[in-house]
Amino acid sequence: LSHTKQTKIWFRFKKNKFKEAIQILNQKSIEIDSILEDYYTLGFIKNLDFEKIFGNYHIFGEVQDLSSVKSIPAQFKPGEKLWDVCAGAGGKSLLIADRYNDTQIYASDIRSNIIENLKKRFQLAQIQIPIVFEHDGEKIIHKSSTSIHQIIQSKNDGFNSILADVPCSGSGTWSRNPEFMASFSSEKIIKYSEKQKQIVLNALPHLKKGGHLLYITCSVYNKENEYQVKFLIENSGLELIEKNYLEGFEIGADTLFFALFQKLK
Repeated sequence: LSHTKQTKIWFRFKKNKFKEAIQILNQKSIEIDSILEDYYTLGFIKNLDFEKIFGNYHIFGEVQDLSSVKSIPAQFKPGEKLWDVCAGAGGKSLLIADRYNDTQIYASDIRSNIIENLKKRFQLAQIQIPIVFEHDGEKIIHKSSTSIHQIIQSKNDGFNSILADVPCSGSGTWSRNPEFMASFSSEKIIKYSEKQKQIVLNALPHLKKGGHLLYITCSVYNKENEYQVKFLIENSGLELIEKNYLEGFEIGADTLFFALFQKLK
């Protein structure tokens, strides 16, 4: 069913730019299909040139799927230290920086070019760039890994929160990218599942006791979602607070899965 629904273009605005943006869109007679005030997010049926509409649109916000916007919980607090382990181009880090003022964000990814993209997006958004570093989440951070270990440990007795938006099959986005279905195989799910477990287990020693781990995929498969939740509860000293699918197909968004944990020991 999700593959027959038209997906929308979603734009998440900064809290202080939301009303101004709606005024600009109305003045330009641009049709807004969906308004979600609680998330400062608008949905559009047509592709739009946001640069033409707003100028440097990053000052106003970011193109970001609605389910992605909904995936960040209220447990994150302003002023805390947060590690975005698989930060990619920084969409969720940008959201957290806007929603929770003064959060000390550390962002890492295995791809150096993506890290540069993240820094550029923060610059364009006129938001302080996080502490960023290239890191393979499947590898344990040893003291011998001098530079990374210093980044993680220096003046840092652990993170209040860790965001693990892990690599996955992407099956929850196939309505937006149906071409990826052609190359899908069950072997890939197994491969991703092992990768996901390793990334989380390697990050957990750097999470404070009582801190929160947010696990996210854009997958619809049990092996990448509920199975991982069960594994982590049984093997990592985490307590599950909440888990859910953010099913976006009825409103024209992606489907994401998230699980929020608290570290007990």
